[in-house]
Amino acid sequence: MKKLLDLAQLMPSLSESTRDAIHHRAKAEGRNADDLTVRRLPCSEKAAMPEDKDAPPRSAIKYVSARTLDRDNEIIVPKGIDLTEFSKYMHVLWNHNYSLPPIGSDTWLKADDYGLKAQTVYADTGEGTLADIVWKLVQGGHQKASSIGFVPLAWTQQGHNDFERVATQLSKVWPEFAKVKDITKRIYTKVMLLEHSDVSIPANPDAEIIEVAKGFGANDDLLSTLGLPVAKTVKAQPDLEIHHKPLEPTEKAAKREPSIQLYTPQVKVLRSAEDAPRLQPVDVERVLSESVKSALDQMRGRV
Repeated sequence: MKKLLDLAQLMPSLSESTRDAIHHRAKAEGRNADDLTVRRLPCSEKAAMPEDKDAPPRSAIKYVSARTLDRDNEIIVPKGIDLTEFSKYMHVLWNHNYSLPPIGSDTWLKADDYGLKAQTVYADTGEGTLADIVWKLVQGGHQKASSIGFVPLAWTQQGHNDFERVATQLSKVWPEFAKVKDITKRIYTKVMLLEHSDVSIPANPDAEIIEVAKGFGANDDLLSTLGLPVAKTVKAQPDLEIHHKPLEPTEKAAKREPSIQLYTPQVKVLRSAEDAPRLQPVDVERVLSESVKSALDQMRGRV
């Protein structure tokens, strides 16, 4: 979410009456509308469900802006917020996205010494839609962050002649301001409210919000619209087709594992000398004679 942009970039997205109002208010404050910027200041507070029994269904009440010091060390004086133009339509956006339809609208909006409080009715657009998901997150206490989009018309800052005067006035309604006065860079005393939005916090994505949103039917496209991180998925490769060719009988034989036959010698245990086999005497002279005769016959070619 960009916190600062040139008003000229946003002008084409605004209605003709809003553009005319900006030029008129800028001129009244001695400023040129072409030199103005649009700023967005976040505020985080859990919404409260209305106690009034006659309150519209799907409605929540919360501060969409507060006088507290923001991350840029800037403060908006709540009663310096001009609601005239915003009150004509009262649309509530998501993440300051002007290209999306509103997620709801305010039934009332008022400034007090602490901030700008609104009662928002969230649109009933059907299960799993953006407005429905945001409403359920708000209802469950998971979606707390809001932000206003405004055009600064008058302000003071450290070193300006009127800084001390404005700081003194602010201290009367906000005693704690004394603790942050020295680090305050700018105090906006007059601003024109263009819109306010329910916002995510991209720098600190909350895993719980993602899981709750998915539980309410949010798909990856809707999570992206909500500004929540979406896990990247790797495209699956198509499965490879494997064709099996029947083996021929000879191939089957080649594939067959050789069988292993174990030879177990028969061992006879001798219990006594009498069990031992009797050895016959050997006639050595006869064996030698037959061996010599066989050799001579081979030499003479008789064998």
